[in-house]
Amino acid sequence: KEKFKLLFEDIKNAKQYIHIQYYILKKDGIGKQLFSLLEQKLKEGVQVYILYDDIGSRKLSISSLKNLTDNNAKIKSFFKSRFPLINFRMNYRNHRKITIVDNRILHTGGMNLGEEYITGGRRFESWRDTNVRIKGELVLHYLAIFVTDWLNSGGKQDFKMDDIEEVIEEHKNLRNESPYIMQGSSSGPDTIWTTLKYTYSKLITSAKKEILIQSPYFIPDTSLVSQLKIAALSGVKIKLMIAGVPDKKIPYWIAETYFEELLMAGVEIYRYKAGFIHCKNIVVDGKVSTMGTCNFDMRSFEINYEINSIFYNEEIS
Repeated sequence: KEKFKLLFEDIKNAKQYIHIQYYILKKDGIGKQLFSLLEQKLKEGVQVYILYDDIGSRKLSISSLKNLTDNNAKIKSFFKSRFPLINFRMNYRNHRKITIVDNRILHTGGMNLGEEYITGGRRFESWRDTNVRIKGELVLHYLAIFVTDWLNSGGKQDFKMDDIEEVIEEHKNLRNESPYIMQGSSSGPDTIWTTLKYTYSKLITSAKKEILIQSPYFIPDTSLVSQLKIAALSGVKIKLMIAGVPDKKIPYWIAETYFEELLMAGVEIYRYKAGFIHCKNIVVDGKVSTMGTCNFDMRSFEINYEINSIFYNEEIS
């Protein structure tokens, strides 16, 4: 509830731009509130860009977006198929969750846009996830990712660079005043570098005392399993928390195939059973942390378009 309250307040206060990108965008109770709010902002002259994944949001009909398009909202679906039953890029899904308001405020994390995050939905008692609201220089790094995905979806390059340059200058003036150091890490099949896998690997190998991992799915490759075992055998306390109530049974069963060797090395494994856990978080030594859209699995590392924030700050971690 807190996430959507803050998100809607920021959208209500938007003066120039709203950029929205979700893997799953629904027109349920939360979606209707968002669309109604966006419709009002469009009438006020705010430019609205909406990008959603064509497979993740497959239940979202074009007719449900008509009021927005009639008011000049710019809407694209990521890797949309030209043929209803054939999509040669079906595997390459955009799993990112980004909302940027006036190029200055960012909402991101593991949360899609749907009522299940408040009610748990039909299948779960509750839904556990993590989201973050950021102001500052990192916002423009996420904007660059949004623009790239927008262009890859057939969107036009009509972004006003003068407005972006203005925000860059603002951030330069405020850089020394921020108490937080943050970094964005993104990856996808459009690069040879599995950046987020490398990020997770670097966090694991840099740990001296403790590693805390939360992910609904756990399907690592042999290198990450080895790094976790080496860290645990070296005296690093590792706690891994995964879904105890699965939404997909096959990934749930696959995760279990890694348990024996990790438990033997000293890794503690927890199943979250108070609903469905969807957050993707890692905390190392209470000093460095990451959260975002990347699950601890090879689909997120190799195939999906993902993005995480990294926080070099004890207070946040």
